[in-house]
Amino acid sequence: MPEKSGNSSRVSAVTVPSRRITYERVVDLLVPIVCIILGFLVGMILIAIAGKSPFGAYYALFRGAFGNISNISESLLKAAILIFTGLSVGLAFRCGLFNIGAEGQFMVGAISAAFIGHWVSLPPYLHIPLIFIFSAITSGIWGFIAGWLKVTRGVHEVISTIMLNWVAYYLIQNWLVTGPMSVKPSASAQIVVSEAGTPAIYASAKLWRFLAEPPNAEGRIALLVTIFGISFLIAFLIFKRFSWLKKISWLPSFVLATIITVVFSYFIWQWNYGIPGIRLNIAVFFALAAVVLVFWLLYRTVVGYEIRACGYNPHAARYAGINVKKRIMLSMFISGALAGLGGVLMVCGTEFKFPGVFPGGYGFDGIAMALIGQNHPIGILLSATLFGFIRGGATAMQLPPFKIHKSFADIIQGSVVLFIAAYYIIRYLLMLPARRKE
Repeated sequence: MPEKSGNSSRVSAVTVPSRRITYERVVDLLVPIVCIILGFLVGMILIAIAGKSPFGAYYALFRGAFGNISNISESLLKAAILIFTGLSVGLAFRCGLFNIGAEGQFMVGAISAAFIGHWVSLPPYLHIPLIFIFSAITSGIWGFIAGWLKVTRGVHEVISTIMLNWVAYYLIQNWLVTGPMSVKPSASAQIVVSEAGTPAIYASAKLWRFLAEPPNAEGRIALLVTIFGISFLIAFLIFKRFSWLKKISWLPSFVLATIITVVFSYFIWQWNYGIPGIRLNIAVFFALAAVVLVFWLLYRTVVGYEIRACGYNPHAARYAGINVKKRIMLSMFISGALAGLGGVLMVCGTEFKFPGVFPGGYGFDGIAMALIGQNHPIGILLSATLFGFIRGGATAMQLPPFKIHKSFADIIQGSVVLFIAAYYIIRYLLMLPARRKE
């Protein structure tokens, strides 16, 4: 017990967990990799049963994902959206919540982006941030509803989020997209042609395709400001670690960031080329930023610590003075906002409207990304990137001579999740060599 004296207390002994690389930690890292390999093996067996060549099919998959810059860009776009939905489910898992409602939250974020993108006209440097903020709030509220129902009425989040998925689907797909937000035919048109989905968003709401289009003057300035900000932040975090620079760490950080920005400015102002037809846009950078921010929130802030404490043991967290109800509602709000931002990337990055036939599934795929990534932001980044490339390459498997349906990627993903469900069995088998030595 700590010894108390007045208002101060002294802890007699503190146990600091070891950070050594042990066999157990290596095994924990190996389990998801083994599950992925087993998932690919299941795919090979099924392809062979269908009378096709597994190695030839996987070569077509690889070529479809990495064959050229266009294939790589399409795979990265899919990965960016999966990162957001995976982070959405993973953050909720960290709080002990099973957010199955990422699909509905994704749709709410997408329709919000379509609304602001078409019915509000602003310069790009104001339009895109407004879309992100508005969509994060609306989809966050959609997730918050499930959290509020849990803490006030005891409704389990699995039930409420599933129901909210259907509410979002019918509200958006069967009413808004076909009614108030549908494309209205021109009064002067001789022939009325129905166009599915919402009207196209303004050019100012579209995410910049940096490989296809060189930046304009405003874009170049925004790039330089971004480079300066990132350079300053990284330099500040490094210089702050030196005790003799701690009080004035902002000064060398400012000087170094300025030098880096000046160097990059030469190349940015000379940038006048692009690759036509490449759809890759700045969504990939937003996805990477989301991974960093979620990691920082969970592992570098008090709020993140309390969220994880609620996930480990809500009763112990409540006993320690943590407001568990507030953390549940906050986690569901952030979770919903992350899923909704995935919808923004789809509308503002590739579709440029809310499509008449909604390409659903990203929200449910987020569950798989979180499970395979062990609910860790870095793990989710890796799993989403892997399956983004698998989905991008699966299209090539439909071509002769294989003619394998692109849903084959779902078979691999489902097999991996099945093996992840047997996590402790696989871990036990991998630990056997160490136990035999003992």
